[in-house]
Amino acid sequence: MQIALGWRRVAVVLATLAVALFGLSTVSAQDSDTHRFFGFAGDVTIDDQPLAQGAAIVAMVDDIEIGQTKVNQAGAWILDVSSKDFTNEPCNVTFVFDGHHIDPGWKTCELRVRLAVTTPGGAQAEQSEDSMAEDAGADEEEAAAEASNGGELTTEDNDEEPAASEQTQIVRPAPPRTGTGGVLASEQSTNWPQAAAITALLMFGLTTAALIISRRTDSTS
Repeated sequence: MQIALGWRRVAVVLATLAVALFGLSTVSAQDSDTHRFFGFAGDVTIDDQPLAQGAAIVAMVDDIEIGQTKVNQAGAWILDVSSKDFTNEPCNVTFVFDGHHIDPGWKTCELRVRLAVTTPGGAQAEQSEDSMAEDAGADEEEAAAEASNGGELTTEDNDEEPAASEQTQIVRPAPPRTGTGGVLASEQSTNWPQAAAITALLMFGLTTAALIISRRTDSTS
């Protein structure tokens, strides 16, 4: 009877260890196969405007979607993709930020994404504002010259400047930011170190419970 109880105790301990080791191996496999792109609030801007809450972010490889996410309430986002779906060096991942397809031009795929994007429409609007400011300044100068010449204005004709061609999207690294930027609020996947610690605690608890039950069984026998 004592030998049977001893083997039962060993079997319970081994089963508990097997479950714990299986959980840890699964955690390690999932962590190594995942590449996490993320951005803090304001890390990615389009025409100097940060991504709005709910804006869609899609990771692409050769026009094939490999992952997508949305900006959270704090303006941050996390996008987990499988490392098997892309090439890290040179990085062949492109992004679609709120409908704008952007190629970061990375040599190796980074984790934190920091990009400032200027669209053709945004560039034209900025040029229009600059032109209006220049025209207003020119009118003031002409009025001052006319007043100083007693009402006679002598100016030279200037050649018209050629129309600015439509600019393509411009991507440049944004300045680094500090703090969490709300990225913790978008954490939706498992915290693997914490999961490993919980698994170890469960293993210890199950082993202790098995030993207590075995001892009680021995005492009653």
